[in-house]
Amino acid sequence: MFKVCKKYLRHYQKSVFKGEISPSKLLSLKGELNKIIDKKKDCVSIIKFINQSYFQQEEIGVKIEVESDLII
Repeated sequence: MFKVCKKYLRHYQKSVFKGEISPSKLLSLKGELNKIIDKKKDCVSIIKFINQSYFQQEEIGVKIEVESDLII
């Protein structure tokens, strides 16, 4: 998974990647991730920052249960 993410984004910390990505490249990234992850064990969170106070989160694979939608 590391090599796939590194093709599109900058390695930030351990399993964290970040950077700007076009909508078409994001689709390609998600397609590649869907092919290699174990959807019963792995979880990939894609967090899109729309502006300074709004973001969207999408998960691929296992859904992580959290008590709140607030991530700090």
